[in-house]
Amino acid sequence: MLTKHVELLSVRERQLHVERTARTLYQEYLSVSQAKRRWDPNLDFDWRAVRQDLPAGVAELVTGFFAVEQYVPDYTNRITELVRRSWGRSSFQLAWGGEEAKHSDLWGNVLLFGGVMDRRQLDEYTDNLRASAWMAPWDTPLHMSIYTVFQERATQYIYAKTLRLIEASENPDPVLMAAFRKIVTDEAAHFRFFSDVARLHLYYMPETTIKAIGDVVRYFVMPATDLYANYAAFVDELTKHDIFSTRIYIREIMPTAMKKLGLSGLSAIKRGVERTKQTPNPDGTFATADILGNDFSVVEDSVRSLFERLTSYELRVGFAPENRIEFLNA
Repeated sequence: MLTKHVELLSVRERQLHVERTARTLYQEYLSVSQAKRRWDPNLDFDWRAVRQDLPAGVAELVTGFFAVEQYVPDYTNRITELVRRSWGRSSFQLAWGGEEAKHSDLWGNVLLFGGVMDRRQLDEYTDNLRASAWMAPWDTPLHMSIYTVFQERATQYIYAKTLRLIEASENPDPVLMAAFRKIVTDEAAHFRFFSDVARLHLYYMPETTIKAIGDVVRYFVMPATDLYANYAAFVDELTKHDIFSTRIYIREIMPTAMKKLGLSGLSAIKRGVERTKQTPNPDGTFATADILGNDFSVVEDSVRSLFERLTSYELRVGFAPENRIEFLNA
């Protein structure tokens, strides 16, 4: 059994502890998704009742959403390759890919039944999109784990704002609103998982994680923005309806993601990066509290709560005490 104090663990032991916890995170995620979020993009909606006159701009937005989802095979493949040694994270990535593929089917149905495209046009559009491939913006598992936190929060926010746009329109389409609600719920679940994994890294490996957060915050862009022809029109609609923009990313997306990680904001990142440049301890590590400063207690409390939730889940599964994960105090 692992020692109770992280400072006595090697880097490798801390990594193994994070991965063991990520496995339980995935198992819990799968149980919840199977129990509460199973849905069929084809048969669970009355597509024949969708209105042909979609609200202004919504057709362009859904066309963009569909385009982004055409790179799900790339998102899934690239990230799975990076985390393939992690049982929990690689398994989650495959499950995530399956859920995102349903989103693609759903948006395709909106375009078809909403009269935006016919089958031939949709097939041609899809073929053109898939002629290009998405490449991950970073080639390290840690950077991509952090990137997905911000990306999933942005996606959840965009879909929720679009839903509100539809709800506020004249005679809002109930089928379209139901479709968006399913997607928003999925994205919230994805954001939670990626945030939980990122917080584990932040708590147990703060030196490298704080630097990765700084990199992602500084260079963040949404995926596949350079891969499809109608991107400019898509962005115009996002901006026109105040759904997403650089300003929204800075004022809404980034602070929410930071809070979820247990950080107060950019000042914490800048402070942490500076402290990682200072002379390390004799064993090559830094004191966690020194790296995270005043945010350390918040991160610790959130990670402790995470372990309480996961050990309760493992108890429900029936794992013996020696086989359950435990919180290791840093």
